[in-house]
Amino acid sequence: MNSTTTSSSTSKLMYLYLLISIIAFGIISVWRIPEFVDVLGWDEGLYMQNGLLFTTKLQKAWGPMYAAWYYFLHFFQSNPLYLYLLNFQVLTMLPGVLFFVYWTRIGIRPVISAIISMFYIASIINFHSWPKISLYTTSILIFTFIVSTYFKRKLDKVIIVAGGTLIASYMRPELYLAFVVLFLLIIGTIITQ
Repeated sequence: MNSTTTSSSTSKLMYLYLLISIIAFGIISVWRIPEFVDVLGWDEGLYMQNGLLFTTKLQKAWGPMYAAWYYFLHFFQSNPLYLYLLNFQVLTMLPGVLFFVYWTRIGIRPVISAIISMFYIASIINFHSWPKISLYTTSILIFTFIVSTYFKRKLDKVIIVAGGTLIASYMRPELYLAFVVLFLLIIGTIITQ
């Protein structure tokens, strides 16, 4: 076994160890959320209600992609109160985990990415971000950026990001403008090639 193979497997093990550490840190950070988080109605309650009624009475104007997320989560927790809290917990830690994956994909050292991700998960701004649809939208966009790193051509990357932005615009309509700009960039690039 040569040193390149050993180095590669060591870095993969380190990456996996750090990823598991971030997930464990996230779980520990959000574990006691149900003990101190107030359950607020308003927007988040309506989003959850739309998720619970996803297959029967979907409100298209109220974040249909976020409703689909709540519908997915309800398979793990059917009690509305605990579903609300589960969503709060998952979306408090998910962006931090995705940030770690993205940052390592673009070449930032895994240890530095892990530290920043853990600081993000533990930040008070992250905990108090409400309604959580913004963190869900952020998670969709980060995931899109992660997927785009697997493509070589810049045009392919922009197409993937544009697709993710279009999906995210079904949660945050203001992102539709970003999709239009990316779409025009894609068309302009195709025409000039």
